[in-house]
Amino acid sequence: MIDLKNHQAELKQLYVPMLQKVKESDFANDSCAFCAQWGEHYFDLEPKQRIMFVGRSVNGWINNSLDADILFGEGNDRIFNRGDQMRWVYERENDKNKYNTKRSAFWRVIKKTTQAHLQKRNENWFSHVVWSNLFKVSPNNTGMNPNPKLRDLQREDCISIFRKELEIFKPKTIIMFTGGWEGFFLKNLMGLDKQNNLPEPDRVIPWSKYETKQYFVDNLNIIVTEHPMGKKEELHINALLELIA
Repeated sequence: MIDLKNHQAELKQLYVPMLQKVKESDFANDSCAFCAQWGEHYFDLEPKQRIMFVGRSVNGWINNSLDADILFGEGNDRIFNRGDQMRWVYERENDKNKYNTKRSAFWRVIKKTTQAHLQKRNENWFSHVVWSNLFKVSPNNTGMNPNPKLRDLQREDCISIFRKELEIFKPKTIIMFTGGWEGFFLKNLMGLDKQNNLPEPDRVIPWSKYETKQYFVDNLNIIVTEHPMGKKEELHINALLELIA
């Protein structure tokens, strides 16, 4: 059984210094904070089935609060353990007014990969995954990722949060749709100095004009790949499934 209260407190403690840095920066007035989301049946899966999908950052989120007490509180503005977490991905598949997840290559690839891996063709696939992002603070409602300055400001805190997420969710496989932003995070997991190069991957699968790379770190199967937007989805999914197996 997951100890939500304890994990809520642990994550909040890691977010506080990061949020304070942002509040004291030029990004204070137009930023949002994100926290990992998990499906309601994720912890029911056998450990070897658990997948954590990781993106770069969100493009706007629940609100623009940088107050940890609000973000990790119990109100509707919280970002931890929200009532609709992951379910919103399914509910917005046909949304004509807001963000339509069916039009998102990111969510299409996650959905089809999850369904094939778990052999679940039903519509509750979303309840079996964890979704996070490397960077937790992003510009709010601009459609943009954090720029290099905002990434630098939060990177060390985000690495600590990422390690805590792995401790909480204990995935067997991590699929990183991060296309080059993951370097410092992987080096930290591998115990490498920041100035060192990443080692050669354990396996590489070429597809279309791209490559998907696999690293084994302790008991983790880490798959590093491109963001799905504008790419051949079937080839991409096949490469992912081959490395998950």
